Amino acid sequence: MNKPTLSSLKPVAIGALTVAAGAAGAFGATKLAQHLALRADRLVPTRFGVAHLFTTTDSEGRLMRVLSVGGGWQSVMYLDDPDEPVAAHSRGLDVIFSPEMAAQGVHPKNVLVVGGAGCCWPRHAIKEHEDLSITVCEIDPMIIEIARREFHLDHAIEFAGTLPSGEPRLKVVQEDGLSFLVKRKVLGRGAAQPYDVIVNDAYAGTSAPSDLMSGYGLDMAKENLAQDGLYLVNVVAPAKDPTRVLEARDALLMAFEHVYDLRCPDPLAQDENNILIASDRELEVPGATEL
Repeated sequence: MNKPTLSSLKPVAIGALTVAAGAAGAFGATKLAQHLALRADRLVPTRFGVAHLFTTTDSEGRLMRVLSVGGGWQSVMYLDDPDEPVAAHSRGLDVIFSPEMAAQGVHPKNVLVVGGAGCCWPRHAIKEHEDLSITVCEIDPMIIEIARREFHLDHAIEFAGTLPSGEPRLKVVQEDGLSFLVKRKVLGRGAAQPYDVIVNDAYAGTSAPSDLMSGYGLDMAKENLAQDGLYLVNVVAPAKDPTRVLEARDALLMAFEHVYDLRCPDPLAQDENNILIASDRELEVPGATEL
C-alpha cells in the first residue's frame, strides 16, 4: 500500500502534539485543528516496530484511518467508504485492469500480493472484479490482526466468497514472501496454478526487504508467474532522486525484458511511490514510461 512518510518533514508543534509541516500546509489552520482533534492514537507492537493507528482527515475533510509503521504510512482507508482507494499508489495498481491493458490481452484473474498491511487494495480490487482471486502473503501476524480488526479484512473475505473449487477468492497467508514462492515452486504449484500478476509491496517499516529483488527472488517470482505475466514492485523514492528506481529497474531487467515506471505522487508525502511493471512482453502501459 501507500508508503508516504512525514517523519522527514519539518514538524510543527501545537500543544503536546506535532504534525509535519507538509500536513499543516495541506490542511490549513482550521483543518489542522480538526486533524489533531481526530487522532485516536493506538500503538501496537509488531515484528518491524510499533504500529501507529490513528484517524485523520484528507484535504476535503473526509475521515481516514491510517496505519503507520516506522514513520511510513502503510495503509490508508476512508471511513465512509472503506473500498474506495485513498492512496495514489493504490489507484495506480488498478492500471492492470485498465481498458488499455485489456485491449492488449492483459486480463488478471489470479493475483499474489506480497506485503499486505491493511489489505486496502486487495479489498478494493476483489469488490470491483468478480472474476478475480487474490492471495495476500504477509509475514507479520500482528499486521494481519490489525487488518482484520481495523481495516475490515474479515468482511472483505466474507464478501468475496469462494471460487468454484471452494477456495476463497481473497485469502491471507502468514508467511515470508520469498519462502512462499519457493514452497509453491517446489510443490509444483507455480507451474500448475501460476499467477497472472505478482505485486511486491513488502515493506519493513519504511525499508523494502531486498530478497524479493535479488536474482534468486526474481527467479522464484518468474517460476510462479504465467507466461508473459506481470511483476509489479512498489519503489518509494525522492521525486528528484531516481537512484532507487534505477536500481530496481536494473534488477528487474536481469529477469524481465521490459520495465515500465508508473509514478504515483501523493500530496502528503515528500517521497513518491513508483510502481515498476516488469514483463517479458512489450506493453503500452497507460501513464507509464518504459525505463
